Amino acid sequence: MPAPGKFTCGAVERVTVKDYVKREGKEGVEVFVDLIQTARRGLQDHLSVELIGDDIKALCLTTVYLKFDTHEWGCCGFVDLSDPRVAPERRLTLEQLRSRFTTGPKSKFRLEKFIAVDFKLPMMVKFVRENCEDFASSTKLVVVKVLQSFFGVGAVEREFGL
Repeated sequence: MPAPGKFTCGAVERVTVKDYVKREGKEGVEVFVDLIQTARRGLQDHLSVELIGDDIKALCLTTVYLKFDTHEWGCCGFVDLSDPRVAPERRLTLEQLRSRFTTGPKSKFRLEKFIAVDFKLPMMVKFVRENCEDFASSTKLVVVKVLQSFFGVGAVEREFGL
């Protein structure tokens, strides 16, 4: 987390050389970063959510943002683990996800507590309003951008009273 806060959102993963894609281009070898691969690794490393093969099509990356306090950028998105593109044996319930998150070794960047909010727009907006002072610096942005991509910008604006 770039700034202290009680709440962060989802899995956070840094791009590594594992995410580079090299291909022959007009100017020689071109190197790209596969952010879907980065997101897949973050889900596996931090939440023990394994996406294999076509499961990865359920990932939706929505926003790239700059974190001015640390001169870094980030990408946010979501995956619906009940999506039919995720193989039935890898779809997870809330309790399975909670169990995977709360067991096993934790790095200094892993959080200790898992809080689930029903992914319905009114409930999410209520949670954001009641807890926004405790969010890590970029978490508000991530939550709002994911809500906008899932429910639509207009619906989120109306729910927040804008």
